[in-house]
Amino acid sequence: MTEHATAKPSTRRDRLADSPRAQRRALIIGVAVLVVGAVAAAIAFYPNTGHPLPDKSNGQPASLASKEPTVALDPSIVPLVRKFISTAVLRKNLGEAYAIVGPDIRGNLTKKQFESGNIPVIPYPVADVAHLEYTVDYSHATQAGLEVGLSPAATAVGTRRLTFFAGVKKIGTGSAAHWVVNYWSPRYHPPIPKTQ
Repeated sequence: MTEHATAKPSTRRDRLADSPRAQRRALIIGVAVLVVGAVAAAIAFYPNTGHPLPDKSNGQPASLASKEPTVALDPSIVPLVRKFISTAVLRKNLGEAYAIVGPDIRGNLTKKQFESGNIPVIPYPVADVAHLEYTVDYSHATQAGLEVGLSPAATAVGTRRLTFFAGVKKIGTGSAAHWVVNYWSPRYHPPIPKTQ
């Protein structure tokens, strides 16, 4: 007669002790629970250290920006913009353009770098710089904004008429004060898609 060995039914705990895969999974789950618990404890036991702003005012009136008064457009601005277009925009005599652009256009460029033509001014093949069409958007004692309409040269086939925003700013003080072109950007309207 042969004896049959009867195996004890294995429990979940025994299977865990015998299986490396199950041990690895238990370790990962245990570490995840520990991390979540540590984060929850940190949130619960370490309060917000920020200081809220007071709900009440200090009784002083609010300081408002004063509106700069509108003045007539300085007569030297249009010739300045015309010179800017004939130099920087057309990429001719860029040394002259360097002298009339402000810090927002010039940036950190040296005169030599500016003369290379790799400048932050959008070029346009202007037909006639001598006769500019422009509208004054605003004019103050230290800054002015114009919309300048430009027509393309006959050689620029396929180029359409564009309007550009030109911003000028007065820099310097006293007798050294002078106007510079500080902004130049096309007025762009995204095309409206046709519905079918």
